Amino acid sequence: GAGATASLFIKPSPEFAKQYNNVPELEQHRDEFKPGQMVFMASANGWADIRESKPSDYYSKEVVELLQGPIWSRPLPFFDGRRPSVALHLRRGDLKRDDARATKNEYYYTLLDHIKHQWPEADVHAWSSLNSYSAEVEAG
Repeated sequence: GAGATASLFIKPSPEFAKQYNNVPELEQHRDEFKPGQMVFMASANGWADIRESKPSDYYSKEVVELLQGPIWSRPLPFFDGRRPSVALHLRRGDLKRDDARATKNEYYYTLLDHIKHQWPEADVHAWSSLNSYSAEVEAG
């Protein structure tokens, strides 16, 4: 309902030991982190720019298996199963159209071109929200 967005944020804001602006900056200082230390990164965009990083740098094999278990146990009725499967989530529901974080359609078109070039037989599905929750809340 009205005011729901405001209840999502912690007040007062937590105190962070370190703050970073982007992924490369965070990665440069990762070996300085102390156990239990609270670290803030302003933008999580940019993981793809760090080609040498892999999930095992952050998560043990056991944690990855634990996270994947429920996903792999579910049927995927929309996918063919004989072709590479690709699922795209188009972020729309929590942002206004003019929000700087809203990904433009052209980004997804380019991404799909790359996928189809690599795997022409790929079974691609996209999902999104048709309504903007944030815009609705702000409009009242």
